[in-house]
Amino acid sequence: MYDHHHCPPMRHRPIVYPVQHCVQDNYFVENMDHIHPSHLTIQNHHLLNNYHYFPHTVSYTNDYNVENHYMPQGVEPQGYNWMDQQMNQMPMEMPQGQMNPMQQFPMPFNWQDE
Repeated sequence: MYDHHHCPPMRHRPIVYPVQHCVQDNYFVENMDHIHPSHLTIQNHHLLNNYHYFPHTVSYTNDYNVENHYMPQGVEPQGYNWMDQQMNQMPMEMPQGQMNPMQQFPMPFNWQDE
């Protein structure tokens, strides 16, 4: 087909056509974990009722101011019979000759206390 005696055929530049774009679709199933953290705070509310009690007691005291007035021996208050007062205070149930020690005759002046 080709004769060696003739000139070689002339080569032309190649004609390049635009790229034909083909798409092949491949489908895959994939799993992706999505983590959405949450937090629950349980807040308890308390009402504390304080009941205050004030127990109160009452006590009594008696204060005495004592004054001793010593009268000369033999002097009695006007209109006062010392022996009659003592006789009225003596118990009747006591045997004759015995005296109740709680009701002894008070001495108006005790010389031993000085």
